[in-house]
Amino acid sequence: MSSRRRIAASVLFSATLLLGVAVSAAAEGDGIVRIAYFTSADCDNCAAVSADVLAPLLAERGDLVQIKVIDIYDAEAPGALHTLNYEMMLEAEQMFGVAAEDRGVPMLIVGGEVLIGAEEIRERLLCLIDTCQTVGGVPWPEIAGLEEIAPVDELEAGSTSGLDPWRDDIAPCEDGEDVCRPVITWAAYFYEVGCQECSRVEYVIRYAQSVHVELVVEEYNVHEDTALAEWLGDEYGLPEEHHLVTPAIFVGEDYLIGSEITDEALLALADKYALGG
Repeated sequence: MSSRRRIAASVLFSATLLLGVAVSAAAEGDGIVRIAYFTSADCDNCAAVSADVLAPLLAERGDLVQIKVIDIYDAEAPGALHTLNYEMMLEAEQMFGVAAEDRGVPMLIVGGEVLIGAEEIRERLLCLIDTCQTVGGVPWPEIAGLEEIAPVDELEAGSTSGLDPWRDDIAPCEDGEDVCRPVITWAAYFYEVGCQECSRVEYVIRYAQSVHVELVVEEYNVHEDTALAEWLGDEYGLPEEHHLVTPAIFVGEDYLIGSEITDEALLALADKYALGG
C-alpha cells in the first residue's frame, strides 16, 4: 500500500475511532444481514427454529440474509461437545455480556443484538432483519474462528412456519438502528521498533484482549504513520511534545501514553467502552 493510501486508510480508521462507529468491509452498505446461529443437534427447540424459522427465511430472503451455523454438538462423538464451536459460543456470550442464567441454545447474533430461545427468536428476528437492512446490512460478529465457517445455502424446512419472511409490513424494531451495530471497541496503538516499553505494552494489550474479546487494536509504527500520530494528537488535544511519544493508545475519547499504559488502566477503558461509554 502506498504511503498516501495508508495515511488515508488510517485517517478513516481514526475517524471511526473518534466517532465510536464500527467499519466493516464485509457489510459496506450491501444490505445483507449476517447472522451467527449457535445450535445443537440434540436440542429440540433448535430444530424447531432451524426448520420453522430460519429455513423459510433463507428460502424467501436468501439474497439479503446470510446465516452461519455453529453446532456445539459433536456429531463424531455423540453426546460430546464440539470443543472449538463451544469455545466460540463462550466467546460470543462474553463479548455480548450474556448473563449466566440466560445462556443457552438456540442463540442468534444479529448486529449488536443476541436472541436466545425459540420464543424470542420468533418474536424479534424479523423486525431486527428489517431494521438492519434499512441501515445497509450488518457484518459478521468478530468471533475468532467464525471466518472459517461458510454460510449455509439452505436449511431443512419444517411443516409450519414460525415466521413470515415474505411479509413487508413489519415495523422496524422499537430499539432503533443502534441494535444493528456490532459490539466492537476500536483502539489505535502507536509503537516504535526497539522501544522496550512498547514491548511490554504488547503484553498488556494481549491480556486486555483476552478479557475483552470485542477489543480490536490497530497497530501503527509512529515513524511510518507520523502524519496520523500528529493528527490524532491534535484531535485529542495532546501537548505538542507528546504527539509522537510511544507507546501510546487511543480508545474512544480517551488515551494512554507511556507509563500510563498499565493492565489496570487499559482494562478500565475496555470496560468503559464495552458498556457503551
